[in-house]
Amino acid sequence: MLSREVLLQTWRRYLMVVWMLTKRTSKGAALMMSSAQGKKDAVEMLLARDVDINSVYMYQDRIPMTALDAARESGQGEIADILVGLGAKSGKELGL
Repeated sequence: MLSREVLLQTWRRYLMVVWMLTKRTSKGAALMMSSAQGKKDAVEMLLARDVDINSVYMYQDRIPMTALDAARESGQGEIADILVGLGAKSGKELGL
């Protein structure tokens, strides 16, 4: 079993990677990936940093997706509920 400190360090590293993704790539991509993976803390951190909740990321360079689409498709119901509560829309709702 990992110690609490090791788990916290690992989580901090993960959040830093997510933050670096927002600096280096599309902020929508980082939000979409975090939503699809069910990383609630990362999603909340990104939204607190004014990432556009309805930004569109081209998944596999051909499928337009929002964070809400990614959360729903990967079975992350809690994340999808959070996003909807904050005004997120699906690609279909955005007319994609």
